[in-house]
Amino acid sequence: MVTLTPAPAIDKVYFLDEVRAGQVNRARRVATYFAGNGVNVARTLWLAGNTVSAVLPASQEDPAFSGCDDDEFMQVVRHVDVGSPIRTNAILVDESGTTTNVNAHPAPLAHGQWARLCQAAAEEVRRVNPDWFVLGGALPLDTETGAPVDVRPLFGAIRSLGVRVCMDTAIGTAPLDWAKACQPDLVKPNAAELAVMAGIPVRSLHDAEKAAAVVRAHGINTVLASLGPDGILEVSDQGTLWARGPEAQVVNTTGAGDAALAGYLSVPRHDGQKRGQPDEGLRRAVSWGALAVQQATTVLPHIITDPIDVLVSSPEHDHQLG
Repeated sequence: MVTLTPAPAIDKVYFLDEVRAGQVNRARRVATYFAGNGVNVARTLWLAGNTVSAVLPASQEDPAFSGCDDDEFMQVVRHVDVGSPIRTNAILVDESGTTTNVNAHPAPLAHGQWARLCQAAAEEVRRVNPDWFVLGGALPLDTETGAPVDVRPLFGAIRSLGVRVCMDTAIGTAPLDWAKACQPDLVKPNAAELAVMAGIPVRSLHDAEKAAAVVRAHGINTVLASLGPDGILEVSDQGTLWARGPEAQVVNTTGAGDAALAGYLSVPRHDGQKRGQPDEGLRRAVSWGALAVQQATTVLPHIITDPIDVLVSSPEHDHQLG
């Protein structure tokens, strides 16, 4: 697995009894982690014993890394120094499990900086020869155009190497236009993102399947919709499957979608088909996502390779989303 995180971050997680707007809040504990969608996916797969490379724009000597306990994982990180400091995000977690994120804007990139980052990603794909390439997280703005950096040449280069592409990134106000232009093999929206992409409300499993069909009609093979406590919906050429597990005690939702994506991609694929049980990737996705929400941090303590109590079936179309 090779991931590219165009806008990595240092997540400072503040644990509070209650978040009171407009007042001074005192944190019981503060933790610091190296993060970003692609980083989180790569770290989870690395923890599971997979060969990974996480490409990102940051100097290895950036002082922001000094407070992070990620020394072992850093050995599989490919740093590309673009001259910009890494951003810092604030995450507020109250004792009920409600998570409030305050994310800094990504630093903009010039054409040359973005080109170096894409070149490094392609080099890592050639070196690792992965099943998947994942573009994860927010896209920086191009300093010359003011629009998000253009990922189309990157996707074309990766595809030419025979590697499948997953797009799991915030792509501005017209995500479906981006998806149509790039035609990734896989997208992983949550319910709100899926509604924006398809331009229709998503209030039930029937709505989610209908919205996924709208997205797939534009050349995307698989939509993996993360529906929070309502599980995961996979819509692809092979049909539609709905996976869900037992109710989890939510402590912190940050990174749960990344853990679910890592679980889904952890099942090796060959010639467009999954090896092993056809729903094994979905079972891991639900299991790893549930494990993530029960942790105070975005770093999983362990991996469940043989999940149990995960039900996979055709969707119940009248099921309303929470």
